[in-house]
Amino acid sequence: MTTEFEWIAAGDSVLAGGARLIELGFGRMPVRDAAGAFIGMLTLRDVVRVVTRGDDPARVSAGDVADSGISAVDVNESLEQALARLAAAGGGRLPVVEGPKLVGVISKAEVDTYRRALAEIGPDAERLVEDISPDDQMHELGLPSYLWTGVAALQPIRLALAAAGRDSVGNLLDFGSGHGRVLRALKAAFPDARLTACDLDPDAVDFCARTFGASPVYSNVDPARIRIDDRFDLIWSGSLFTHIDAPRWPGFLERLASLLAPGGVLVFTTAGRGVAAEMREGAGEHVFTPSGRSVAAEMREGEYRGLTADLARGLLQDFDRTGFGYRDYPGQTGYGHSRAAPSWVCGQVEGTSGIELLGYTERGWNGRQDTVACIRRE
Repeated sequence: MTTEFEWIAAGDSVLAGGARLIELGFGRMPVRDAAGAFIGMLTLRDVVRVVTRGDDPARVSAGDVADSGISAVDVNESLEQALARLAAAGGGRLPVVEGPKLVGVISKAEVDTYRRALAEIGPDAERLVEDISPDDQMHELGLPSYLWTGVAALQPIRLALAAAGRDSVGNLLDFGSGHGRVLRALKAAFPDARLTACDLDPDAVDFCARTFGASPVYSNVDPARIRIDDRFDLIWSGSLFTHIDAPRWPGFLERLASLLAPGGVLVFTTAGRGVAAEMREGAGEHVFTPSGRSVAAEMREGEYRGLTADLARGLLQDFDRTGFGYRDYPGQTGYGHSRAAPSWVCGQVEGTSGIELLGYTERGWNGRQDTVACIRRE
């Protein structure tokens, strides 16, 4: 179920509702009243019907013509029941209600994504904790996509462990854990492992400690000041190096290498050639930002995930020339977007004492970010 969704107010005109349907490319959207209760679905056919009978669509309210016969999915229904309702409605999306209140929408694709996530975990899928922090901004695209993105990290992690000849993990660290998007998958996949969550956001670390039983570590922008005494069989670091400039890479790589136990595996992600391609004009029509808008649409409007068009172009020019490009987010220092070519990244690993490169996979995490696997031999 997606809890961030488009809807039409019952008091809006049919003309306004139809314009939104056309703008968003939807065939139908839920209509709700001022109290948040589900009224029905407004479709383009409803708009056409109002016009053909001679009524002024600007004077007819969406709530008066919304189809209340389209079956909503109750929040407590099973996935099988939701799929049956979706099939009966001819696909698309259906509203999800809790009592009379409209709380979300659901599609077959979302159900399939959720099942895919459970299948990826395997026999221990029932251990997957689905509690989400209300402060977790990564949850904007809905639970199935959120869970799948976290679970997708298991693919490169398992490949790295296999390459290292490891068949067990006793102690693991999620470095840059956020509110546990990946940590929840790690907890389910490695139920006997001790967990540690490290992040700059104290609230996120506290949530991971409460929800997943992880040891909490509050991070620091200076990796040398991060206080961790333990050593780990596995370290996952997702979307850290995608946001820091080149001079900061060696410090973080050295610190992560120092936290590995002998034979321990580090897997981290980078934004490589694939992500750089999204930033180029005309690319990314089917790659979406957390707001639900395509990357290409944002670029055409002069920005890319917080970067102005000029900043994005400068980043790409540096990337093309040197293999690395970075720009701060406007108004911030030391935090922004980086793009790193595979050869540049491998050079950084080779220059880090204590670790060796195990493997590099372009678009290895969820078909987007590159994954880099390293091992501590000594």
